[in-house]
Amino acid sequence: MSWIEMLQPIIDEYKDGNPDEALDGDEVDDLCGIIHAKINLQEGNITNSEYERILDGLHPFRISVLDGRKETK
Repeated sequence: MSWIEMLQPIIDEYKDGNPDEALDGDEVDDLCGIIHAKINLQEGNITNSEYERILDGLHPFRISVLDGRKETK
């Protein structure tokens, strides 16, 4: 399985039920930011409060989709 095939379920979830719509550059950047923060948290490179601060700086609706936060649209 290729990397993109492994990432496709994450991309699809981020699209929130709109699989035919392409992500724009800002959405790709937000998704990368989420993944980056989650990996850093998982690996112990950042604290929970640092993780929350990073997510707070990203697009609120998109964060709610992948991080289980309440939608703030």
